[in-house]
Amino acid sequence: MSDLISRQAAIDALGDMPMSWADTDAELQAQEDWKQHREALFKLPTAEKKGKWIPHVVNEYQTWGSDCSECGGWYVVERRYLAQRYLYCPNCGARMEEG
Repeated sequence: MSDLISRQAAIDALGDMPMSWADTDAELQAQEDWKQHREALFKLPTAEKKGKWIPHVVNEYQTWGSDCSECGGWYVVERRYLAQRYLYCPNCGARMEEG
């Protein structure tokens, strides 16, 4: 499994753009390198949370609900609409997989 870090943590670790009043070639190159590194951080893919809906009957009127396996958030849906579940959890944003 690969290590996951926050994009914001990586940007914070990069720090502020190097500044100087001398504008030597080396300092200008350092500023250009910093800009390229920052742009590269924004092009990297993000880790995506994946979860599953855990269905259950809510009441005797055959109203069904589903819990998100990631955050425990839930929503209620009538049985006839059960197949039309959210593709993403509206509470935490996890992408729902079949199952």
